[in-house]
Amino acid sequence: MQLYTVFVVACLFFTVTGLEHTETEASCEDDSSAEELPDSTCKGNTVAEKDKIKEATARSGIEKYLVNCSSDPRLTYTVDVGNFQDTDTPDTDEIVKELTEGLGYFVLRQVFSKEDIAHAREVIHYLIKNEGKRATHFHGSEDSTQELQARTWNLLNKGKIFEKMTQHPKVVSILYPILGDDMQLGSIAANTLFPGASGQEPHIDYPYWDYFERKHWPVAPKVPEVPFHMNMQATVLLDDFTAENGATGVVPGSQVRCVYPDSKEFYEKYVQVIGKAGDVVLFPGLIQHAAMPNKSKASRSAILLQYLPKYIRPMEDIKRSVHPDILKRASPCLRRLLTMDYPYPALLDEAEPGNSEGSKSDFSWKTYDTTT
Repeated sequence: MQLYTVFVVACLFFTVTGLEHTETEASCEDDSSAEELPDSTCKGNTVAEKDKIKEATARSGIEKYLVNCSSDPRLTYTVDVGNFQDTDTPDTDEIVKELTEGLGYFVLRQVFSKEDIAHAREVIHYLIKNEGKRATHFHGSEDSTQELQARTWNLLNKGKIFEKMTQHPKVVSILYPILGDDMQLGSIAANTLFPGASGQEPHIDYPYWDYFERKHWPVAPKVPEVPFHMNMQATVLLDDFTAENGATGVVPGSQVRCVYPDSKEFYEKYVQVIGKAGDVVLFPGLIQHAAMPNKSKASRSAILLQYLPKYIRPMEDIKRSVHPDILKRASPCLRRLLTMDYPYPALLDEAEPGNSEGSKSDFSWKTYDTTT
C-alpha cells in the first residue's frame, strides 16, 4: 500500500511538472479555435523567457495599461478576411490630390468595424505581453524610457485580422495611382505608446529616413523636389487618437519637398491628426511627422502599413518570412502586394527562351485585374 501511494504521488508530481514546462505548446492547442495559427506563431518563448518578459513588463509599469487577456484572442474570434464595410469618402481623385498636392494627409472614417478593431487591439496587447521588447524607430528624447513605446513586427504572420487590414479595397485603390498598381507591402507593424512615452523624433519615412546623410543618395534626390513618391503610409487607429495621447503630428504640405525635418521648425508648424478607432490615416512617407508624447492615462495603439513601389527594397523581408499557409490562401490583391508572381530578381541564364519584356512581350505581370 505504501509503495502504491508513493507511485501515485510521483506520477502526479511529474504530470504537473510536465504541464508547467509545456505551457507554450498547450496555449496554442484549441480544438474550437476560430483561427488556425501558423507554427511560427505558436512556438512562442520558453517558460524562462516568458518569465523574463513578464518581469521586464512589470518593471516598466506598462502591464496595467494592457488588455487583460490570459488566453490567445486569435483562438476565439473569427475574421472574415474578404468582408469590408462601406466607407463614405470623397472621390479617389480628390483624395490623391490632397495627399500629393494638398495637406499631405487624409483620414478615411470608420474603415474597419468596432469588432475587428477591438480584436486587433487585443492581439497587439497579447503580443506585447508575450514577445517582449522589439526594435523601435525614431525614439524621442534621450532621457526618456524606451519601454514606454512598443513595436510589434511581422504582423502578417500573427493573425488573419492583419491580412485583412493589409488589403482594404478602398485603401489600395487610393494608393495605386500614387505608387503604381504593382506596388508592394513594405512593412506591417504596430506601434503602442504608453502613458509618459516621449513620442518620436520628427522624421520622414523609409526609404527617405536617412536623407539627413545626402551622400547615401543618388544625384536626383539631392535637390529638395522629388517628382514621385517612394512610400505611402496607412495607419489604422486601434484607439482614438487625441492631442493628449500622442496623435501623430505632421507639417501640412511638407510632402511636396524631400527635406529631412528640422526639429525646431517642426514644432513650430506641426498639427496633430485626430481620429477615432477604426479610422485609417493616409499620408506619403515624405511628409514630416512624428508620434507625439502620450500625456494621457491610457495606452494608444495603431497598425502601421507601409506601401512601396516595386523598385524599392522593402523594409521588412515579408516575402521570405511569410508563412506558407498565408500564401496558399492569399487573395489576388494580397498576392500582388507580396509580389508573389513578380519574376525579378531572376536567374536569367536559366530562363526559358522567349520575348519576356517589351510592349509586345508575353510578360503577364500587368495583365491582372486591379479590382480584386
